[in-house]
Amino acid sequence: MQLLKINARIPSPRLPTSTTDPVGADRRVGSAWKQLDSKYKELQKRILDLFEAIPTAQVNVDGYGYQYDFSAQRAASISDEIQRILDEVLLDGADYNRLWIGIDVTGAYESATRLAQSNLASMSADYAAQRTISDILFSEPYLRRLGIAYSSTYSDWRGLSDQGRSQLASVITEGIATGKNPSGVTEDIVKRLDVSKSYAKQLAQTEITGVLRQARRDEAGEANTLLGLNVALLWSSALIPTTRLTHGSLHGKTKTPEWVADFYSKDGNRYNCRCAQTEVLIVDGQPQMTQRAIERYAEAKEAWMSEKK
Repeated sequence: MQLLKINARIPSPRLPTSTTDPVGADRRVGSAWKQLDSKYKELQKRILDLFEAIPTAQVNVDGYGYQYDFSAQRAASISDEIQRILDEVLLDGADYNRLWIGIDVTGAYESATRLAQSNLASMSADYAAQRTISDILFSEPYLRRLGIAYSSTYSDWRGLSDQGRSQLASVITEGIATGKNPSGVTEDIVKRLDVSKSYAKQLAQTEITGVLRQARRDEAGEANTLLGLNVALLWSSALIPTTRLTHGSLHGKTKTPEWVADFYSKDGNRYNCRCAQTEVLIVDGQPQMTQRAIERYAEAKEAWMSEKK
C-alpha cells in the first residue's frame, strides 16, 4: 500500500521586506519631519519678530555697544510670550486633544495593531476566531494602551516646548544684558532653534518607530495572556552602517515581548532605532519559520557583521 506524504504548512510570519526600514516608519517619519520644517520656520519668524520689537540704540562702535529698551515689565513678560508662541506652534495651542504628533502616533499604533492581528490570524486559527480587528480596536485594553501612548507623547513635546522657552529666553536676555549687537543675538536665536529642531526630529522618529513596535509587542502579549499562545517576537535589525552592534547582533533572534520591552527601557535603546519585531509562534521551543527564512536572516547578519569588523 502506498503511503501518502502530507506536508503540513508551517505557519510562518509575514516578515519585513526592507532591510533598511523593517519597522516601516520611513513614510511616517518623513511626513513628521516635513511638518517640523514648516513649524520651525514659523517659530523662527515669530521669535525673531518678538526680539526685533525691542527698541535698540547703538551707544558705541563695539559689537557689545548696544542699549535695549528692556523694561522690568518687558523682561517679566518675554518668557511668557516665548512660551505662548512655542505652545501655539509645537503643541497646537496646548490643546491636549489636537497635538499634531499625537495624531501621528495614534495612527501608527492602530496601523501596527492591524498588522499584528493579521499576522497572528494567519498563523493561528484560535487567534483568528477569537480576536478580530474590530473587537481589538474597540476594546477597553486597546483604548487604554492607546491613551497611554498618546499621553506619553504629549508629555515629551510639552517638555520640548518648556525647554525651548528656557533656552530662548536665556539667549535673548543674555544678549540684551551684555549689549550684544542685535544681529549677533539674531544668529544665536537661529542657532538655538536649529538645535531644537534637530532634537524635535529625533524625538518624532523615536516616538513613531517606538509606537509601531509597541503596538505589535502589546498584541503579542495579549495573545499570550488571553489565549494561552506562545508568541515570541522575531527581531529584524535595520542592517545599515549606523545600526548599533547590540541591535544588529539580535537580527534573526526571537525574544519574549517582556524581554523586548525591557531592552527598549534601558541604555537609550529606543532612540534612533529602526529595528522591528514580528510575531512568530513558538512550538516545542522552536519558532515556526521556514528553513529558508532562517537561513536568510543568518546570512544577512553574517554579511552585516563582517562589514562592521
